[in-house]
Amino acid sequence: MIKKALSTAIIAVMITSVAACAQKLTDPKEIIKKSKDKVMGYKSYSYVITSEGWDFDMEKTAEATKSLTGEASGNPLAKKYAGDVDQVDGSKPKWMTFQSEYEFMKPFLVQMLIVRSDYVPDMLQGATMTYRPDKKKGNSWYIKPKVSPVGIPRGTETESGNFFYSTMHVNYMKMEFIMQDRLPVLEGIEKVNGKDAYKVTFDLMKPKLPKNPKVNYDAWGLPKQTIWVFEKNMDEFSDGHSAKVSYFFDVATLHLVKLETTQKNGKMHYQKVWSDWKTNHLTPKDF
Repeated sequence: MIKKALSTAIIAVMITSVAACAQKLTDPKEIIKKSKDKVMGYKSYSYVITSEGWDFDMEKTAEATKSLTGEASGNPLAKKYAGDVDQVDGSKPKWMTFQSEYEFMKPFLVQMLIVRSDYVPDMLQGATMTYRPDKKKGNSWYIKPKVSPVGIPRGTETESGNFFYSTMHVNYMKMEFIMQDRLPVLEGIEKVNGKDAYKVTFDLMKPKLPKNPKVNYDAWGLPKQTIWVFEKNMDEFSDGHSAKVSYFFDVATLHLVKLETTQKNGKMHYQKVWSDWKTNHLTPKDF
């Protein structure tokens, strides 16, 4: 009786395993579409973003940092805390790291806590950036340095670092833009955050991606005041620094969990990892 029960249990496990394997996707375009449809269907989501890699456009980074820091340090509420504003050396490539906690809620409420960043000076480590399109007619976002008692308003036309385009929108926009010109390849399944993830790769060099990508931003539900940020960064993979870009999708949830770009010499350019995903759990009071 016991042997029969054990045999039945083993067979059930085998059937379950086979069924799970059979459900794994094999079409990279289908993986991207299913992931996009699922994630963009959430009312809210949050995750931790951790990135590291080479910045080959440090002059642009330096200007963005000066803009972001200058506004905050020039405000009377934060000036006394600012001290000497660090200047980013834009003369040569640099290995940069960044980590933040990010929250998004429809229609486009976003909030980012800078955990640590090589892109900002000490005064902005631990700062919180918040945007609510239902406040100030969507024309302002706020940055609250850790030492400041209140948030400092800034116009949406000002440089925001990677604040606005750290939503998932930008990743799916870029994938769809790349697929206008070439097809993705499913390279297999790898471990990310200790879990199986589909590795979907695009070759960016044969030929190079065109600049000025055509994207229907209105279709993505972006506030019109933020579209310029997406336009400015949408052709990131057209600069020739990256030969390949790989997107990793969690097999079980289809959440995007990693992005990795590779240089022409085969070495890593940079990577981003999205961890601690949570969904449909936020309210306006969280922003």
